[in-house]
Amino acid sequence: MRQPRGTAIVVGFGSEDKFLRLDLKTARVTKLTDDKGTDLLAGVNMAGKIRCEILGKNVNVEFHTPIVPAEGATKLHFEAEFSVVVEHDGKETVKGMGITTDVGVGF
Repeated sequence: MRQPRGTAIVVGFGSEDKFLRLDLKTARVTKLTDDKGTDLLAGVNMAGKIRCEILGKNVNVEFHTPIVPAEGATKLHFEAEFSVVVEHDGKETVKGMGITTDVGVGF
């Protein structure tokens, strides 16, 4: 199967609380650039490009953009904001989360 051209980032994290769902309507990638200065979000509508897999107290969030890093780029800088709904003491609680990270580019 042919993979779509572009860049995908998968971020995984855990919590002491049980994850119930990610609010995809409020999830947004605020910055995605490579170390050559390429804006991998330029002109990209992120609607439908954010996916989530919940595994109990762990969650994986995948972001995809059709833009590829510049030739010779070795790192990506990534920033995102979203809300997750967790179960805490038997009640649903909404938690806002932010992610800022640098990751190596792999092909």
